[in-house]
Amino acid sequence: MHDFLPPLTDSERLIEERHAACELLPQKAIRWFTEQQVPAAVLANPDVLVHAKVKFAGTRFIFHDEAAHYDKFQDALIIMLRDGDGRPYDLAAWARRPSRLGTWCGRAAVLGDPVAPRLHKHGALLVHPDPLGWLRHSRAGVVIIHRRTAARELMDLGPLAAMGGKAHVGELFALFGAMVPPIVDGSLPEAG
Repeated sequence: MHDFLPPLTDSERLIEERHAACELLPQKAIRWFTEQQVPAAVLANPDVLVHAKVKFAGTRFIFHDEAAHYDKFQDALIIMLRDGDGRPYDLAAWARRPSRLGTWCGRAAVLGDPVAPRLHKHGALLVHPDPLGWLRHSRAGVVIIHRRTAARELMDLGPLAAMGGKAHVGELFALFGAMVPPIVDGSLPEAG
């Protein structure tokens, strides 16, 4: 992180304001995440601790006050996405039932930081099949939001560790087509 950053742009300020306008997670949701083995430190992070009613359209979403009153909304966890300098660049929404993941501004192809330090024994980037796995792993690795763009962004960042088992390995192979980076099954126990 830099010692001095210029003031937030209008876009960054708007993202922060939308996030701040969201409601805190209710205790029932916090209990559910705790039961799902999401670390308390993740749930205490202000970038993760809010929710809102949203409507999904593909890999994007809009907030309830941006849509027609007759639209159907889902309750979703709202996550602030920040760049390497800690500046907000988008918001992600994740609804559990049915499982949907999208971004507000459409700027992020993945949830998480693809260039963060690698903790897997192969030095692989953890790729989770859903946000719950990402949260359980203290937000290490990524979750793919926009498949085509993510494939381009992740192509040169391999090896990748598919954290969702054999089926997830197959999905990643299919995502990359002919130009597949090294992919390992990250769900298998790591040998000494």
